[in-house]
Amino acid sequence: MAVVDKWDPYQIRVFIKWLFTEVEGREWNEVGERLSRLGYWEFEAYES
Repeated sequence: MAVVDKWDPYQIRVFIKWLFTEVEGREWNEVGERLSRLGYWEFEAYES
């Protein structure tokens, strides 16, 4: 979910692309961990 003042799909896409291109890591796990800090994952607090 994203909360925005004004619905502008182009600007939202540019911002999300910028967030993801700024994340770096030596391994995929490191990249995934850093990406997870950008937002709440759907199953983050899931318990079976």
